[in-house]
Amino acid sequence: MFKVRGTPIAVAVALAMSPFAVQADSGFYGSVRIGVQYVDDGTDADAQLNLRNWASRLGYAGETDLDNGMAAFGKLEFGVDTSSADNDNGALSTRHAYIGLKGGFGSVLVGQTYHTWYNTIIGPVDQPWWGSCNGCISYTGRSSDGLTYSGSMGGIGIGVTAYLLPTDGADNSDELDGFEVGLTYDAGITNIGVGIQDIEGTESVLGVAVNGSVGEIGYAANVTMQDGANGAEDATGFDIFLSYGNLYLDAGSIDRGDASTGFTLGYTHPIGRATTSWFELQSTNTGADGAEDVLTARAALKYDWK
Repeated sequence: MFKVRGTPIAVAVALAMSPFAVQADSGFYGSVRIGVQYVDDGTDADAQLNLRNWASRLGYAGETDLDNGMAAFGKLEFGVDTSSADNDNGALSTRHAYIGLKGGFGSVLVGQTYHTWYNTIIGPVDQPWWGSCNGCISYTGRSSDGLTYSGSMGGIGIGVTAYLLPTDGADNSDELDGFEVGLTYDAGITNIGVGIQDIEGTESVLGVAVNGSVGEIGYAANVTMQDGANGAEDATGFDIFLSYGNLYLDAGSIDRGDASTGFTLGYTHPIGRATTSWFELQSTNTGADGAEDVLTARAALKYDWK
């Protein structure tokens, strides 16, 4: 890793943006998602049937025009437990917490959210309600401590993220702890993305993604590759997502010498303006010798408000 004045940059950006967060026109929203899950691991053990929370959340987001060609924006979103038995009686967890500025130059944001690698390579196939990315290497999701720039140049979208992790006072306080770079291009018949993720302590990951539609069929696919560390096997992942109306399918495989595989078949059923139900059937196999297929069925009811 090369060195930058990382921590001071993050602090300066956050302080510069903080007044705008207070002034922003804001909106409160939420989503309650509760359902059942059935799991059969293929062994002699009894199958399990449970009620569970499917990422219920509360959020507060806002954006305001700064009257100088720029706008400020911010978001706080918390995962909400739906059982007093979870996380010490209904605790919250952070999903999104970021603040940013945008204008003709593009946008810059700092905090926890989806950053460049996810937006470029993982996001296009991460569309099922739950059983997604059966073949994705490095599913980072909502990563924290990221400083991201997004913009465009000559029809090519550009994303760059620097990770500036908290330190314990060690000598490496000015080190860049990781970076992501992504490029996207709308080729007309398809959207193409290429990206790299390099996080301290892990081998770098390369990825290519495509997405688009053909008539009523939506599609997305990615290929992700990572060198093996300390003599381990190199890894290659492939994931594909297809949709037709309210039906969708995700299938993928990751080969690290032994190939893990999985597929998810799902259906979304709108019930009303704010209420949705969804159903998924997922089968996975780790690829290890003697491993049995794990069959998981899910059904959930989702109510949204804003």
